[in-house]
Amino acid sequence: MPVKKIFLAIVFFYFAAVLFCEDLEFVAIKRTMLYANPATRRMSNREPVFEIDEGAIVRFIEEPNVFKSTRNNVNTILATFEYANIKYYIDCADLIPADTIDIFDSSLISDLNSPNRKVWVPSYYAKVLQSQERDTILSFEPYWEQQYYPYWMGDRQEWHERFKDILPYYQFDISNSILLLRDDIGMTIKNIKKMNNMYTVSVKFSYEDWRVYKEDSLNWDSVKEKEFFEMILVVDEDYMDVYLEDMQHRLTTFILVDQIFLQEMKTLVEGKRADLARITWPRRADGSMDYSPLEVSNNVDTEDPSNSQLNNTAYDESQTEFAQSNKEPSSMPLWAWLVIAGGALLLSGGVILFVKKRKISKGR
Repeated sequence: MPVKKIFLAIVFFYFAAVLFCEDLEFVAIKRTMLYANPATRRMSNREPVFEIDEGAIVRFIEEPNVFKSTRNNVNTILATFEYANIKYYIDCADLIPADTIDIFDSSLISDLNSPNRKVWVPSYYAKVLQSQERDTILSFEPYWEQQYYPYWMGDRQEWHERFKDILPYYQFDISNSILLLRDDIGMTIKNIKKMNNMYTVSVKFSYEDWRVYKEDSLNWDSVKEKEFFEMILVVDEDYMDVYLEDMQHRLTTFILVDQIFLQEMKTLVEGKRADLARITWPRRADGSMDYSPLEVSNNVDTEDPSNSQLNNTAYDESQTEFAQSNKEPSSMPLWAWLVIAGGALLLSGGVILFVKKRKISKGR
């Protein structure tokens, strides 16, 4: 091959690597601890190796681990990062992407340690509680009925016993560096863009074999072959509607619930009757809910069959209206399209133009 062609090939692959294989770098927003990174995830007795200063740069390592851990009664989300060419576990709450435009509002960051903390959980939890039947879970997550989980001592567990043990199941934990679904599916954040109540987050799955951990009804087909994709979070008071790539691919809806809500959910899964009068039900900013408010009132007899029928009818109607509104392109505001269109790569006359994002200012 002529020298000129070899040189051009090298240049091409160099720029391809810069554009599509760039390292994900993160900045420490406070003095933070680095932990040894062995094969095991057990962190309870491990001491930190040393600390790095605020402003230190670390690089994300895709494999193998993003997980929750408890050390000295403090809960953290840990991931593998490289510092000075050595791999360590670092608390994801202490990092932000080096090139992000925005960061999440502090009210959205998951608090893993407060006894009164609120948690983002699938919106169907509210319907399950209102039904007063734990088997309602199976209408949303039918795979639970087909499998059982061997307990660590070898005992066989029924599906509801396993569900109770890991409640809240499929919660959504948010930090500025990692999004974590159900403690297993991690998504590493490259960039966060905010406009009004909407966040467009450029992410990639933290490990290639994420499908191994997929045990739910969520549809990831629109992004499963992509390295980076856009995850759109639309926050509406106690609701968060999540989309993939655009507003036509809705992934799911989460609701923000407190510990009493989760306690009553656990009571129901145990086979007992939940006390609905204790629950503060999630609402959207306009006061509405995506489920019937009939059983929310303390004056409603939840065992009256007529109430149950009205409740189901109202819920079905609200779900139908919500689904129809998502199918209509006109329901999406102009500013949302502008945010989604603001990508880093633009095509002009067949030429790829790379637009470098501005770095977030220190201390933001």
